Amino acid sequence: SKENGGLAYPDIAQYYYASQIATLVNIMQGHSESHWEIIETSYLQEISYIDAIWQKGKDRPSTWKDNPYLKNTLQIWDKFRTFLAPNISPTSSFLNQTWFPPLNRNKRADKWRNSGAYHLYNLAVKGHPLEKKAMEEKLNLPLLWFEYFQIAHLVQDKNVQEALTRPETPFESLLKRNPKTSKGATSIIYKLILKALSTKPNIYQKLWETECNNRLLPTSWIKIWSSPSLKSSFLSQYYQAVKLMMRWYITPSRLHKIDQHYDPHCWKGCEEIANFFHVWWQCPQVQKYWAMVITEIKEILNIKIPLLPECILLEYWNSRSIPPPKQPACSILLSTAKTTWASFWKKKKVPTLHSWYGKIWNQYLICKMEFICVTDYNLKSFEKFVNMWFPILSYLSTKDILPKNTKDMRSTYF
Repeated sequence: SKENGGLAYPDIAQYYYASQIATLVNIMQGHSESHWEIIETSYLQEISYIDAIWQKGKDRPSTWKDNPYLKNTLQIWDKFRTFLAPNISPTSSFLNQTWFPPLNRNKRADKWRNSGAYHLYNLAVKGHPLEKKAMEEKLNLPLLWFEYFQIAHLVQDKNVQEALTRPETPFESLLKRNPKTSKGATSIIYKLILKALSTKPNIYQKLWETECNNRLLPTSWIKIWSSPSLKSSFLSQYYQAVKLMMRWYITPSRLHKIDQHYDPHCWKGCEEIANFFHVWWQCPQVQKYWAMVITEIKEILNIKIPLLPECILLEYWNSRSIPPPKQPACSILLSTAKTTWASFWKKKKVPTLHSWYGKIWNQYLICKMEFICVTDYNLKSFEKFVNMWFPILSYLSTKDILPKNTKDMRSTYF
């Protein structure tokens, strides 16, 4: 999602996985009459499809991998099973399971399957086994006493007790629904998968934290994802921030991994292996460049930015170091500085201040056009735009970049 640093596009791969798992929902509920299920069950050596779903891969018949579709669907289910339903679930089948030997691959299991009574939640109320008569009435199945005692012993097992008494997962609630009200199962499972995966740190998150030598909290990442650049309505600024955050730029060391003929050393001539963080921060040349940029920003906005990678590259600030009213202007200056450095990517020379000033002026012209064409043109938004750019253009007009007319800056440039 956009809140988690993404671009708000649907994850096609995860939606495909959800659609495959959704085909198993009717089977788990025991209401599927699909012909393909009958065909695929023939590969399971006389056990039911629902039993195979709740088995571990090593416990299934060896022939289950002979059918490509069956293999693909069950492997996807195994991949996401821990997110959706634990190993022993109240909705799981207790037939042909290694954790209940009395009904593991024998004719007695067929009697229970034909009755439709193979879910754990049919056997107990609030974690306690039903009385023999009540169980027979609910299951519509006559029970011998030794069968009842085996079932009661199963319900009293520690792992089964935990499964029957804990809160249900959303996926288990979906399985307990009436099949007629189970529409939208794919969308529900898709959201559950995305929610489960969102708890894992992104790969680029780990890399940034390792290289910056700073363990950032989830709240810190939310603040970074809410930075002015990543929330900017100006597309050039937004795209630059996304490319840097996602580590889009190709470095010499990465080129060397692709093709050994490329030199992995830094293009600026420092003879170090140039990985992503070196090119953007560790190289002595880029350190001089950022020091020069910070000095200029201090002159323009009268603020001092800490010389830290998370502050400059990720725009992770606090309101004490950079007041909120000045953050949009500071973000524009840093964004154009990063764009300027990227434009000198393969050159040995370092960008000059005038190169940066030129990028700022071009950024202003682009932002002005976008503002006029896209933004709802009203006095409040116009004042906000002017207040953001006025101190920057006032300073640049003294650097032989803009016409030296500071008497009425607002009417000249806005």
